Order: sequence, then C-alpha cells, then structure tokens
Amino acid sequence: MTELAGAAAPAAALWPPLLLAQVQSAGPGTTVGSWAARFAVYLTLTLVVGGLLTASWLLPADPRGTLSREALRATRLAARAGLAWAVAALALFVFGLSNAAARPVPDVLRWELVSPFLTNRFGAVVLLTAVVAFLVSGLAAAANTLAGARVALVGAALGALGPALWGHAGGAGPFAVVADALHVMGAASWMGGLAALVTLVLREDVEPLAPSQRFSDLALVAFAVVGASGVATAWLHLGEARNLLDTTWGRLVLVKVALFAVIGVLAWLNRRRRLPALTTGGDTARRAFRVLAGVEVVAMVAALAVAATLASSVPADVEAAERVQTLRTSFGDGSVDLSIDPAATGDNVVHVYWFDAEGRAMPVQNPDVTLTSGDVVVDVPLFVAGPGHDTAPSVTIPEAGTYTVTITGTVAGRREQATGSVTIR
Repeated sequence: MTELAGAAAPAAALWPPLLLAQVQSAGPGTTVGSWAARFAVYLTLTLVVGGLLTASWLLPADPRGTLSREALRATRLAARAGLAWAVAALALFVFGLSNAAARPVPDVLRWELVSPFLTNRFGAVVLLTAVVAFLVSGLAAAANTLAGARVALVGAALGALGPALWGHAGGAGPFAVVADALHVMGAASWMGGLAALVTLVLREDVEPLAPSQRFSDLALVAFAVVGASGVATAWLHLGEARNLLDTTWGRLVLVKVALFAVIGVLAWLNRRRRLPALTTGGDTARRAFRVLAGVEVVAMVAALAVAATLASSVPADVEAAERVQTLRTSFGDGSVDLSIDPAATGDNVVHVYWFDAEGRAMPVQNPDVTLTSGDVVVDVPLFVAGPGHDTAPSVTIPEAGTYTVTITGTVAGRREQATGSVTIR
C-alpha cells in the first residue's frame, strides 16, 4: 500500500481522483471473491433449508416422531451443508473486510483491522451468521426426531435474516429487512425443497405421491411470497421505473423477473400435469417429474446467481445518480481527501486519506470526522486501513441535505482541523 501511494502521488498532484481510484480498490480478487462468497452463502443456506424441510415436512415420521431412514439422510445432508454455509459466511466476512479497508485479502488478516470491523453492521451480522450456521449444522446432525429437525429448521430461518440485515435492506428500514428476509427464506424453501425432492424423495424405494403433493402446496405459497417480496424489495431500491432499463441493477432485476417467470411456468406444468401422473404412471411418470423438476432447479440456480450479483451491486436509485461525494482540502502542512460512497441516505462507506506537503501518506493520530446538517449529527467511526488511510465501512446517514464536514486529527503533536461540505441525496 505504501508503494502504491508513493507511486501515485505525482499523478495525483495533477489529478487527485487518480489517487482515490487507485487506493480505494481492493483489487479484482476481492470483487470476485465477494460475489462467490455471497452466492455460496445463498446456495448452502438453500441446501440446509431443503434438507430440513424434507425431514420435517415432506417425509412423514412414525407416530412417535422418529425420523425415517430417508428423513435422516436429509438431516445429514443439511448438517454438511450447514458447515459449508458457515465457511461461506466466514469467507464473506474476510472479503467484506478487504473491500472496506481497500486492501487485498492477505493484507487485512490482522487483528487491528479485524477488531474494528466486528463493530459495524456488515461485519457483525456476517460473523453472527457463521455462528448460527455452525449451530444449525450441529442441530441437524443430532436430529433423530421430527421435533429436532424442526428446531434446526427454525435456526436456519433465523440465519436467513443475515442477508437482509447485512445487505441493502439493512440500511433501508424494518419493512425492507422483513421483505428481504421473506424473499430469501421463500426462495430457499422453494428451491431447497425441490432439490431435496429430486435427489432424496423421488427414488425407487420411496413412495413419491404424498411428499410431492406436500411440496407442491409449499411451492405455491413460496411462489407468492417470493413474488410479492421481490416486487417490494425491487421497488424500494429502484427509484423510478426508467431505472429498470437505464441502470445495470435494473436490467439485472429484469433478468431475474424473466427467470422467475420461467420457473413459475415449469412449476405449474409439474403441478398440473406431472404430479397427477404419479398416482398411476409408475417409473415413467416418476422420471418425467424428476426431469422437469431438474430443469426447474437449474433455472433456480441461475436466479440465485443473479441474486448474488444484485446483492453485490449498487442499487438502481444510487447508480442512476452521482455516486461519490469527495472533499479535498488543506490539513496542517499537508492535505486530506475524503470520499463518501454512495453519498445517499442509508449506509455509506467513508474513506479518508492524509497527505503531507510532498504528497506522501501522512500519519494522523486520533482522527475524527463529523457530518452536521441542522440538528442531524453523524459521527463517522474511523479505523486504520493502511498508511495514511482511515475508513468507515458502514456509516448510516438518516437524511438528505447539505452536510458540513469537520475533520480533525493530531499531526506531529498539533491538533489540526479542516472543514468542507458534501451533498447527500
């Protein structure tokens, strides 16, 4: 990081945004890793929910509540998927820290960076999700009864709150969190249940009709929940209708809508044509049901990949506007550069870079940044991300308006101060 800052300083003297563009990026590895970790979290959560739903709902238990052999197989699958879910959440924590500190992964695995990251919403919720995933894995592995499987399923449902709390919805209010959590859990139940039905239930040694009928009823409810919550979530972040076509985020929403429509048609065909045939069609009907359901699962995985991309992208309303507010001003004998991204109400990432008179990274002790607009005062909780670089990965700004920025810090034993203004949409 020091070498990068030093090399960029001459160019930055001519055009300061060049320096910000170079030092604010953690690199393509973090970008790809963050997406892959999100996708893995969604996929493993789906497998956990699918396995536990199969054991606690699709397959009947005996009168004493003891799980059948097939149901036990489903809970063990859920246990293994739970471990993978925990690992994926830990990976997302590391890549999130890398992104917040704007440094590649190997450089951020230090306690002085990890410790402050635990205090912000993203870091704390992702780490808590990993803990929940480990617990759910243990509960699933120990579940031998219907009650045990249902307890583990409740734990998985609580874990499904994680993506809603750490994502875009977490900074948009309770309604957005509830809508996003319902969307995640509805999709996990639908896709996970169907995947389990195809791989565990529709076997030659299992009577398929009753479990398939139970899943069909569940899928109908999940279809409504996923559709309604998806519309609500998209509307909250879309801004205006034209952003569906004018922004990358909006176009991804259209792709997801198209996949949702395809999945809905496939589900309808299975429910209306393939399901009734299971009563008399024998192995031929069973295979036909599995083939169509398998195609539906593939379409669902594609929708899951689009969902991970949406979660990793800037929402349409923010993308459509100017995203980043920057402030550059003198500070003592040097200067300070501050950026706020996306400079909108809700969650923002703040980066502060300190430079001496020669344009080199300048050490500043006890830095403090405050945003003030009328009666609204926002304290920015900074932590050290590198030489001459402090960051705050999750700063909630409650109202739009013009904010006065007050920047203070100690340089060579002297307390310095700088002020400026930024506009928050």
